[in-house]
Amino acid sequence: MSIQAGRWRIDLLTDGTFRLDGGAMFGIVPKVIWQRLITPDDLNRIELGLNSLLVRDGTRTIVVETGMGTKWSEKDKQLYVLKQEPGLVGMLAQHGVQPADVTHVLFSHLHLDHAGGNTRFDESGRAVPTFPNARYMVPRGEWEEGINPDEITRHSFTPEDLIPIRDAGLVDFLPEEGEALPGVRVMPTPGHTPHHVSLLFGEGTDAVLFAGDIFPTSMHIKPHYHMGYDLDAKTVAATRVWLAEECIRHGWRVFFPHEPRPGLCRLAMQDGKLMAVNAGQGVEP
Repeated sequence: MSIQAGRWRIDLLTDGTFRLDGGAMFGIVPKVIWQRLITPDDLNRIELGLNSLLVRDGTRTIVVETGMGTKWSEKDKQLYVLKQEPGLVGMLAQHGVQPADVTHVLFSHLHLDHAGGNTRFDESGRAVPTFPNARYMVPRGEWEEGINPDEITRHSFTPEDLIPIRDAGLVDFLPEEGEALPGVRVMPTPGHTPHHVSLLFGEGTDAVLFAGDIFPTSMHIKPHYHMGYDLDAKTVAATRVWLAEECIRHGWRVFFPHEPRPGLCRLAMQDGKLMAVNAGQGVEP
């Protein structure tokens, strides 16, 4: 499905699905409540998407985040129940885009489930950039955290996702706020990580918001439904309140990176409750 957001033609992509512990995904929310929203498997894991956007205007070909990529061992694939058919590169090919055609890759943050497809293994087993002609545009603070993680964050980043694009000279830094490219707005949305951003394509009711892991799924729009992976739950809650108000006020369409079935929705207040309208249907509202 292709949609228009101002100058941009946007196609919804996915690198596949994976599973994470449901308790980790819903934090302080008891299982008796969150399992009404999504059914866990026998190991308490829930299925999540690895969703991306393909954004084009005739001049630029942008990929928004790269999923988990293809560098995983069979053991890790089983651990995450990773399913990637056809995967991000395969989906791009379905839209007539080859890796060398991509001009920019944009990120909300650099965790391994958002940046794993930055690189691939070549024939010799060496990690090389997946998109050799692209500028990889990342939040500066996020890059510094990813290259120099601490004891808390080191399991969230994979050096092979980052070092090859640095060594190839492909990394640019997003502005902290404002326009990254014509028609692409960067919005600071901290909490999941300190330097997390959201990306807005277009303006007004035609705009599409990639909220990153501030809104990982439509189930996480409530302020207190924070993940165990969030570094600052209190800031996540405040950011969500503000961002939801902006989405409603401007009528933006929202795309969730981990919705099990990728699609767009709008946020609305219904009977005093914040709702994601048409979420999970895989279609435009």
